[in-house]
Amino acid sequence: MKKQWWILGLIAIASCSTPYYVNKTQVTNIRVQADSLRLYDTALANIIAPYKQQLDAQMKEVIGVADQTLTKELPDGCLGNMVADACLSYAVKVYPQQVDFCILNNGGIRIPSIQQGSITVEKIYELMPFDNMIEVVEISGEKCQELFAWIAKNKGVPVSGVQLTLNQGNPTEITIQGVPFNNKKTYHVATTDFLSNGGDGLTMLADGKRFTTNYKLRDAIIAYIKSNQPLKANNNGRIKQN
Repeated sequence: MKKQWWILGLIAIASCSTPYYVNKTQVTNIRVQADSLRLYDTALANIIAPYKQQLDAQMKEVIGVADQTLTKELPDGCLGNMVADACLSYAVKVYPQQVDFCILNNGGIRIPSIQQGSITVEKIYELMPFDNMIEVVEISGEKCQELFAWIAKNKGVPVSGVQLTLNQGNPTEITIQGVPFNNKKTYHVATTDFLSNGGDGLTMLADGKRFTTNYKLRDAIIAYIKSNQPLKANNNGRIKQN
């Protein structure tokens, strides 16, 4: 009992103590040497330098020229169209069956535009910094319908080989390689490994039969630009908005 009163007494004394406030501050600037911790290793820097110079030269390599500025837009834009065309172009070359169309996501394109003029390797790394591989997924017509609904939900995404109209949030007037979409058919869709694994909400692709190319989408874009000179802005209304 005495112990409890002793504790209560301490609390009472503390509660009656005078509060303290900060009424003055003083700021001092101290100069710090750039390498005050001596972390810079001259010997290591000399070893790295030749490799850095070689990498810088590779990144500054001009791979082509754009005849006008390519932009990222909704429901489709010439920048996304170019990336999807590059993906489909490579998939067609290596897949043993017909590849019907390509679908990608807006988030995978990391810059808003490629300016008119020279295009460097460095610019394509800015555009596509991820090491995503091109894959082809075999899916049913029913799954394709879910895929087109996903396109509508996102108000358009980069596509190639397919055309559709977004009518009050619903995909309509769908054609694949110029032929009306048939939900009873099986389709082969070019995309990336990230998306074929169900990334960005594309769960309808995750259960499909997959063909892996082990070829980066970024490398396909570089090869496509080199092979299509001058690079033209293709904005042919693949996805229309009513």
